[in-house]
Amino acid sequence: MANISTNRNAFFQSDASQASAARRALKAKHSSKYGSPVELKSKILALCIDERGSEGLEKPIVFTGESTSVARRIDLNTGNKDYVFRGHTAPVTSVALHPIASGKKLLFTGSWDKTIRVWNIDTQECLSTVAAHSDFVKSLLVLSHLNLLLSGSADASIVVWKIESDGRLVKMHTLKGHARAVENLTFDPSAATTTAESVVVYSASSDASIREWKVGREEAVEAPNAISKIHETSVYKLRFDNEGALWSASADKTARRYDLITKVNDTALEHPDFVKDILMTPNGAWAVTACRDEEIRIFDIGSGSLVKVIEGHYDEVSALAMWENMLVSASLDGTIRQWSMVESDVRAMKNAVWEEEEEEEKPAMGLTAEEEAELAELMGNDDDL
Repeated sequence: MANISTNRNAFFQSDASQASAARRALKAKHSSKYGSPVELKSKILALCIDERGSEGLEKPIVFTGESTSVARRIDLNTGNKDYVFRGHTAPVTSVALHPIASGKKLLFTGSWDKTIRVWNIDTQECLSTVAAHSDFVKSLLVLSHLNLLLSGSADASIVVWKIESDGRLVKMHTLKGHARAVENLTFDPSAATTTAESVVVYSASSDASIREWKVGREEAVEAPNAISKIHETSVYKLRFDNEGALWSASADKTARRYDLITKVNDTALEHPDFVKDILMTPNGAWAVTACRDEEIRIFDIGSGSLVKVIEGHYDEVSALAMWENMLVSASLDGTIRQWSMVESDVRAMKNAVWEEEEEEEKPAMGLTAEEEAELAELMGNDDDL
């Protein structure tokens, strides 16, 4: 049974929760040394990279969704984080970009307030808002060549939206099949499944299933060759690797690889806590995971062996993104961090040091001759008592 504190400053907190709070406070004190953090004042729930806007730059421009009901544009080259998109009335859980004419882009944001908002990135103006679902919006996916946006919700549905030229969203289809929240959406980028008329989309759910859908402008239907259930509980994230295999991150403390051709789950990467995100390095050799235990892990895909544990965050690592050879990580600790994925840099990474540095013992001050004489006299006086 957990011991509950009677300290007036920690009423109803168990020993474990107090220890966790103390550990995080210690890590927060020293974390500025790791990953060149950009600090925000809210928990970061979603992350995406502006790939077109980052072309030619040393570091990417990223967009975040945050617990304080805002989305934000951050230039990691300058640290500028002043472009804030305000309007939602609850946490922003998903962000996505869509290129339009003249090299401009739209920003889509989904929120716990059950709405999707569409933004002009340059002016920060909200172009439209739709009451998208009957429960939280949890994921967004843009299919740019089809001018479609997909939204997944805690109401267990997926809605397909047509993106109008003025930024309005028009509902086209509603997909149902999951029994619980739709946590993530992705599409198969292979030429075999992506055409001018449709794409194959995969959805991850807290019902532990992954479902497959054929989505186009004219129709959207579930594919008959559904993926067998490979996780025991909630699936948080889906990603494709360079070979066309589907990777998933789950609350069952594993990340798994599913071969869509053989229909075999051939790799399982074990973790000590929920796996919140997964992606592959550009060379296809490593899988990188984000974990609720505050750490990032790098695995060798071929062998499944652990290559490196990256420390630096002091709360759950909520999202990952890759820009060339740079990994960008976001966390509930309110920071975005940057890590080189060049192999020599990864191998050279040192483990974080979180212990308090011991204060150097100050040398004792010596007594002057007059002070020694006075002390001796006082000691002598004590003997006379």
